[in-house]
Amino acid sequence: LRLVNTRTGVAVGQHGGGGVGGGGVAHTDWVTACTHMPDGRVLSGGMDNRVLLWGRGGGGGATELRGGHSCSVSCVGPVGATHAVSGSYDKTLVLWELGGRGGGRARAVLRGHKAPVLSVDVTAGGRLVSSGRDGVAVVWDARRGRAVNFYQVCPRQHASQVAWQGADGAAVFAAGAQDGRVCLVDTRAGPLPVRDCTVHD
Repeated sequence: LRLVNTRTGVAVGQHGGGGVGGGGVAHTDWVTACTHMPDGRVLSGGMDNRVLLWGRGGGGGATELRGGHSCSVSCVGPVGATHAVSGSYDKTLVLWELGGRGGGRARAVLRGHKAPVLSVDVTAGGRLVSSGRDGVAVVWDARRGRAVNFYQVCPRQHASQVAWQGADGAAVFAAGAQDGRVCLVDTRAGPLPVRDCTVHD
């Protein structure tokens, strides 16, 4: 993982590399997802089935979050300041409780997708939506670790990306499909997309 100054485009630090990390661990296969936590730490997932938590700044190794996935990790995201979520080709999402200095533990395993999970997004208030190769988007209650509703947003297509629209009180999310469509789903209006259009050819 490289840290880049967005103003200059210059790399200012690096996490891991070559499977070796100073005093910690590093990914041993492709890194497939990464995000910043609110406190500046970095969360990453890889084809090595691992979720790693890196300290602030560059250099050094990571702490592995254990008890997670049995297949490649496809997406990661913060859930507030002290929790995170990861999605995987094992068809699950894992909610993580993060320690203050590093490390953490799996708090809940979310099961509901019938195919690999491809994307996840979380509001500031902890409302979570995921999408997968089953064409389904699932809204989850992150605090209780359970599914709230299922939306067949992309019949016979992969639902490749999801994103909440708006801030903390978001009720509408967008779901991108393998065939170039984007669906807008209002979670207050039932299971059908409120808008469905082709935006990519």
